[in-house]
Amino acid sequence: MNEVISYDMLDPQKVVAALGKDGRVLVICTRRNAHPALMEAADFGREMQGVKHPYTKDIVGGRGIDY
Repeated sequence: MNEVISYDMLDPQKVVAALGKDGRVLVICTRRNAHPALMEAADFGREMQGVKHPYTKDIVGGRGIDY
């Protein structure tokens, strides 16, 4: 959904309003670079950072291991 918001195809305020936070809804953002309005509405937020991955060295996934 973050792509749709970042391309201005969906208003983040409308998304937050649609969540209807009334204490019975738990909001978790699981996307990098989430819109600030979504992060404000979220109950949980986490940033993950890659430290080391073979893909950064142009090593493709191995059949039977990665797919």
